[in-house]
Amino acid sequence: MKSGAIRQVLAAARPPLNFYSADGKMVYVDHPESVIVGEHLIAIGAGMNGGSGVVKEIILLSPDHVVRIEPTKRKPMRRAAEG
Repeated sequence: MKSGAIRQVLAAARPPLNFYSADGKMVYVDHPESVIVGEHLIAIGAGMNGGSGVVKEIILLSPDHVVRIEPTKRKPMRRAAEG
């Protein structure tokens, strides 16, 4: 996909979304602000713990390797271990 098309999908669609890459991998996106779309690179902040704003990893994708973006169901939040 082209960067402009990805930006249009993010502006029009309501998260959560799944990004599918050409190698068969899927990346879950729960909020549009966790995605930065550049001309040659997409950065996705994955694994946010609730509203903390801290991501576990940053996934880098080439826009050319994104084959589709689809709406999905929201994943449940994980609870912190008690004890």
